[in-house]
Amino acid sequence: LLPPYLRFFRGVVDSEDLPLNVSREMLQENKNLSAIRRQLTRKAIKVLTETASERPEDYEALWTEFGAVLKEGLHQDGGHRDELIALTRWYSVNTEGLNSLADYVKTMPEDQPFIYFIAGEHAETLRTSPHLEALKSRGHDVLLMTDAVDEWVLQSMSEYEGNTFRNVMQGDLDGDESKGEEADADATPEPSAIDPLLSAAKTLLGDNVKEVKASTRLTNSAACLVDADGSMSRNMERIMRLARQRVHDTPRVLELNPTHPLVERANELAQ
Repeated sequence: LLPPYLRFFRGVVDSEDLPLNVSREMLQENKNLSAIRRQLTRKAIKVLTETASERPEDYEALWTEFGAVLKEGLHQDGGHRDELIALTRWYSVNTEGLNSLADYVKTMPEDQPFIYFIAGEHAETLRTSPHLEALKSRGHDVLLMTDAVDEWVLQSMSEYEGNTFRNVMQGDLDGDESKGEEADADATPEPSAIDPLLSAAKTLLGDNVKEVKASTRLTNSAACLVDADGSMSRNMERIMRLARQRVHDTPRVLELNPTHPLVERANELAQ
């Protein structure tokens, strides 16, 4: 009587309109059953919304237990998408408790172009990721996504209130081809102070990496590996392997911090 993403609800439905003296297959096609299903789904979402508004501590406990299940509705139920988005809660780098997307957007600096997120297995590990260094220095918050369904449901939730989601471990951190003047496809990239090292590293590593480039996301660490824009993320590859799906390893982009002493010295040796 309820969609799969509300499977944690329990209850009894009393109805005089269902012909129970027929087969289960015939009952499932009964029009009254469809009406009951629609009404129950609306009622269940209303109960969750009221709990989140009136008893946030109770809702936080419920979300901790069943949040991963409820997120499936973002992919399965387009009719209630807006209500379900409002019900989602996330941990983030700058806060200890759970936050809604509305809370996140309210605290975004004016110059922040995206809703940033980072996906992985453990929140505490993600908080210390070198991929966050530049964003932390600018005061930008980052959502921590640790449920296996997170990157999957984001395919159905690409933006919120006009703000698109951006994986901080994928592609150029500040790249946004949709804003500003269109880049000249034939333009020559600006030279980097560590070009000799970048060239030497690419020659040495060969096909083990897709590219070697100067980083804009690092401030303290010497280097990090980044998923190429448009490719499957390393976290998604991990989840697919856990599900016993065949996944091909894809080379990642090696980013080097031009201001790190180790990188500066390596560049001198490359020269």
